[in-house]
Order: sequence, then C-alpha cells, then structure tokens
Amino acid sequence: MKAKILTSVALFAVVSLAANAQPSSMHQTYQPGNPAFTPPSHNVEWTRIALESPDEFYVTEEAKRIADNVLLYQRDIGGWQKNTGFHVELTQEQKDNLIANKGRTDDITIDNNAVYMEMYYLAKMYNATGIERYKDGFLKGLNYIFESQYENGGWPQIYPNKNRTNYSACVTFNDDATVNMLTILKGIAERDELYAFVDDPMLLERSKDGLKRGIDVILKTQIRLNNGVLTGWCAQYDEVTLEPAAARVFEPAGISGEEGAGIVMFLMSFDNPTPEMRQAIDAAVKWFDGAKITGIRVENFVGENGRPDRRVVPDPDAAPYWARFYDIETGEPFFAGRDSVKRATFAEIEQERRAGYNYYVRTPQEMLDLYQEYVKR
Repeated sequence: MKAKILTSVALFAVVSLAANAQPSSMHQTYQPGNPAFTPPSHNVEWTRIALESPDEFYVTEEAKRIADNVLLYQRDIGGWQKNTGFHVELTQEQKDNLIANKGRTDDITIDNNAVYMEMYYLAKMYNATGIERYKDGFLKGLNYIFESQYENGGWPQIYPNKNRTNYSACVTFNDDATVNMLTILKGIAERDELYAFVDDPMLLERSKDGLKRGIDVILKTQIRLNNGVLTGWCAQYDEVTLEPAAARVFEPAGISGEEGAGIVMFLMSFDNPTPEMRQAIDAAVKWFDGAKITGIRVENFVGENGRPDRRVVPDPDAAPYWARFYDIETGEPFFAGRDSVKRATFAEIEQERRAGYNYYVRTPQEMLDLYQEYVKR
C-alpha cells in the first residue's frame, strides 16, 4: 500500500505537468547558453523516461547517454533548470555552453518537478550500473536539497533567490515542489532500497531532520476557515510569516484544489503517521470530498472571434471537478483573471485566461480513491 501511494505521488506530478503545458510555450527556441529551452513535449517525454522506465532500461547505452546529459546540465550548486529535455541529443556547442555555465545559480529551481526527477533518475542509474559519477551527481543534488531548505521546513521555488520580493521565494507547494523534496528525504531516511547507497550517517541524520521539519511546515500551514473547519493548503506561503501568498496576478492566495491532493498522498505514505498527521489527512479528505463540483463539464470551443475558448456546460454524468482556487475564509470557489479580481464564475474571466489556464482540475480524485485503501490499514 505504501509503495502504491509513493508511486501515485510521483506520477501525480506527471499528470499535472502534462495538463498544465500551455500551447504558447511551444514557441520557445534554443538560445545560446540555454539549451534547456525545449518544447513542452520534450519535458513531458523526459518526465515519463525518468519516472516510468522499466528496470531493464537503465543498463542500456541510451540510458547512460541520457544520464550523462543530466550530469552535464547539473550546476555546481547541485540543482538543475526546469523544463529540460535531458533525453534530447546535444551538439558539441550545446555541451560546451553547459560546461561554461556550470557556475550559474540564477535559474535553478524545484518547479515543474526539477531536481526530483533528475535525482530519481540518477539513483536508478547508479543502482543499475554501479557507475560512481551517477552517485556523485545524486549526492550533489542531495546537498542542494539540504542547502535550499528553509529553517521552517519549506523550500523556495528558486534557490539561491536574489529577488526576495516575488513569490519564487515563498514556501512552495505548487507543482508538488516541497512534497518532491520530502519524498526523496523520506526515501533516504527510511532506508528505501532505491536510496540504500546513501549510507553516510551524517547524510542520514540530515535527511531525517529535513523530513521532520518539512512535515512540521505542512501541518502548520493547513488552512482553517472562519467557521473553524480544517481544509487544504495554499500553493505557496510567505517564507517568514507562513501566511498564504499569491503567485501570478491570476493566482491570488487561496486553498488549492490541486496541490493539497499531493500533500495528502505524501502524508498517507507513512506506515505510522502521528496523530497530528492523521488529523491533517482526515480533515483534508473530508474537505476535498465536500468541495468537489458535480454535474458540469468543461469543454473547448472556438469563440466568435476565432480564438480558442472554454466554457462550463451541464453534464450530470461527468466525473467531478475541483476548482483551482477556494476562498481561504469561506471555502467558496473563485476565479481570477489578469486583473486579480476574484469572481464567482468561470465565464466572468477573460477569454485568454479561460483558454490558457486550468481553473478546474480532477486530480484530487486519485487521492480520494487511495484514502479508501488507507483507512483499511
């Protein structure tokens, strides 16, 4: 059961990543010094290679070629850029650019599953081949996780962060960023077979400490409504006050209909959760179950102006949705466009955002299904 939940936590991020890829980013092109600019299809393909490849793949020459690309992209600080197709063949010019940029730190992030996927892949490669450079790359990444964790237990989206005035410095649950880091630390602390090569007592203790602090920040940031009901989590929090924080202009602070599902699945992966963890799980599941939206379907269509659009239509047979945002005081769903104004209905926001952002999600259903198995343990 625990293995199934941990697998679901990992693949949950894959589903979210694929669902949120925006067509506009298909226009990204290679830039000198930044070969990570690849179409989102490359990133989705890398995600599936990193997390879903069969064991026999890791001993192949192709797997080694990709792993060596991962090491080329890794910066001296231990982290990676996001949205990178590590499986894509590199020219010598691109390899030279990556080597020349090893010291850069301004674009290293844990957003969009960065760091997590690369470390998972390197761990699989070392276990399959015994090649030391893959272990060294993993341990360098582990040091990045230790270094970038706040004392309060959370992680910023970007580290090191020279722009502490925007949301990239916040404690970030968005796209399972903090959960991804904790999943690695949990595997090391619990002596998971995948990470058994991490046997240095100091690294084991640091992993246990980071895991404990990470769980603490999860429990501290669970949102309670004005009526006292314990709910879910915001996608990010102020790194000092731990108050819910906004991200982009169309992402005001609110209870997330998506990120909380990954948090709950992570908490459910523990064999012996504390009473506080159990309370957080049970309360969140109850809230998610009550917050689902039924009887509708979101459909794509072409507007009168010839541009893509989306609309909500009645459909009594449709699977449930959850809103991307719920009010942190009332628990009611809301929708915000680029003017940041909270509105009660999807139809009220501008066409560009309706077509370009996922205001309705379905991913929490997997968490609710897993909970039914969890309570039988």
